[in-house]
Amino acid sequence: MDPFGLVILGEHHSGVDFASAEGTPIYATAPGVVVESGQSSGGLGRNIKINHLNGIFTVYGHCSQILVEKNQIVKRGDLIGLVGSTGKATGPHVHYEVHIGQDPPLDPAEFINIE
Repeated sequence: MDPFGLVILGEHHSGVDFASAEGTPIYATAPGVVVESGQSSGGLGRNIKINHLNGIFTVYGHCSQILVEKNQIVKRGDLIGLVGSTGKATGPHVHYEVHIGQDPPLDPAEFINIE
């Protein structure tokens, strides 16, 4: 796991990376509405952004496949994508970010149990 805030290639790491085999399922961490689903113009490759309707947004990056569409309602634990290495990735993993509104990302460890 690459932690939040780690400086990688001179850039602040805006989330956490969970290494896993290509094609491993990615599940929504909370209920919400998919607001972005597709290819990123930045380094996240294929990614998903969910609005959890409480001001919190989560982002899941580097997906090999995206299994949800924009405006789709998801529940906690719903399968939303598969782990990949699309975009600026060094190997298969899911990049996970947490934001409140449009603010800069927060450490996901404040919201989920990371071990």
